Amino acid sequence: MGKLMLFINSIKVKHKLFMIYLFCIFLPFFIINSIFLDLISKNFRSHEIQNLNHMLTKMDGMLTTSIDDAVRLSHKFYSSRPLYEALDTEYETDMHFVVAYYDFYRLAIIDNTTYYNQVLQVNIYTDNMTMINSNGIKKLDSHHQYPWYTEIQQSSQSILLYPNVTYNNVYKTNQKFVSIIRKLDQYSQFSKYQKLAKIDLNYSIFSELAETLNYNSTL
Repeated sequence: MGKLMLFINSIKVKHKLFMIYLFCIFLPFFIINSIFLDLISKNFRSHEIQNLNHMLTKMDGMLTTSIDDAVRLSHKFYSSRPLYEALDTEYETDMHFVVAYYDFYRLAIIDNTTYYNQVLQVNIYTDNMTMINSNGIKKLDSHHQYPWYTEIQQSSQSILLYPNVTYNNVYKTNQKFVSIIRKLDQYSQFSKYQKLAKIDLNYSIFSELAETLNYNSTL
């Protein structure tokens, strides 16, 4: 004890003041702030994780609902005998097809989609060359090269979920969407031409949801 006191007394005053500052002020302040910042960081991470889980839960619900709606819509086309019959019809002139389009196709295809908010577009594809490319009806002559067509042709399933990225010439950007592609082969008596339904879901709703929840990430 005596040696310790002699050592302490031998230390210069300015060094003693520095030691008092170091051990009594700086180190306690540093330790307390480190603990405090660690708690804030953990709380912040916990809050971010909660937000992310909330966003993912909502996105999962929206995606499930969107896909379920698209599958139900595709089943309407799949089970529609009048649609099969119309798609197997050979139209003598373009005008015959135009009349049929406004009498039947527009109501059967386009008007059906108005009840589904997440549906971006619906097209029925066929290799019936007597038809005209129009809103909801597309000829397969120029679509055989598309990856989604190859995918559904090679699939043993009659329905396929397919992610798409296409370049939008108007907005000069890539457009993302998810497609439900379904073979229309329910009625063997109407199998003269190949028939496919392709339902594109609006992908932007998920990015908009992320922005609404202030989650700064690229989907």
